[in-house]
Amino acid sequence: MKIETPHLKASRLTLIRGLPGSGKSTFAKSMNGVHAEADQYFYTGGSYVFDPSKLAAAHSQCLTKAVDALKSDESVVVANTFTTFKEMAPYLEAARQYGANVVVLNMKTQYEGVHNVPQAAVDRMKARWYDFPVSDQPSSVFVYNIYSDSVEQLGYYHE
Repeated sequence: MKIETPHLKASRLTLIRGLPGSGKSTFAKSMNGVHAEADQYFYTGGSYVFDPSKLAAAHSQCLTKAVDALKSDESVVVANTFTTFKEMAPYLEAARQYGANVVVLNMKTQYEGVHNVPQAAVDRMKARWYDFPVSDQPSSVFVYNIYSDSVEQLGYYHE
């Protein structure tokens, strides 16, 4: 599935957001660009070992990888839950600073999760989900919903 956006600048930041098990990582791997996720921090020797005490370090490493790519005028794909605007804000600021277009992909699919996230945690994430306000007035932030068989362009985000 290809996401078409007007090409306004050299690099693009794609934020793939969704609940655990929504296919964020799989979708990210199908896209061109530097791939960054907080979950990458928890892989050791091919095994995923989540440690909540290291979550801040994982997100810091993910943001640093994304910023480094944008600084180098590379496109970057970041796949995290991004349930709140606060979680996305540093990435949006980096894109603005380095002149990158932003594509926000809301994953509206659900598969069997691979990280065994407890349902109570998923429910908390769902309860705090942030919906981008969008309009048809063009901007450098494009927002889409991704379904298992289609893409829906919601519009453009404006602060």
